[in-house]
Amino acid sequence: MNALVNQRPDPSSHSDRVNEMSATIDTLKDLRCAVEDLNRIGFNAEHISVFLGQDGYEALDPLGTQGGLGMRVVRALQLFAGEEKALRDAAASLREGNAILRVLTDGTEETKIKVEAVLKKYGAHNIHFIGRWAVEHLPEQN
Repeated sequence: MNALVNQRPDPSSHSDRVNEMSATIDTLKDLRCAVEDLNRIGFNAEHISVFLGQDGYEALDPLGTQGGLGMRVVRALQLFAGEEKALRDAAASLREGNAILRVLTDGTEETKIKVEAVLKKYGAHNIHFIGRWAVEHLPEQN
């Protein structure tokens, strides 16, 4: 699996989340398969982050409570920018024992569609696309 696991975000850079898709995946098997498919279509560890368990919760720090003043400022900016649902979904998912998969894209509609298809193929939910000026909450699978 070619992805970064439980890597702490850089609190000095809010721009690392622009053009990123995030999703919850319930099983390790589906997570592994999704990452392998993303690797096959050209995404590598620079583009893929995985967060698992308590270590993942602490690394992602979705509510900005553990990363000090810098992370609290970043999370406040993200909440102001409309990312509250994505952050709260991530926090709830990690507390429930699921994994969060984040994929940095080039921002094109074509790439977004490809990543969304891989995520949905493996049962991902709480799928969000964080653009420059808005957060898009993508529909669940039917």
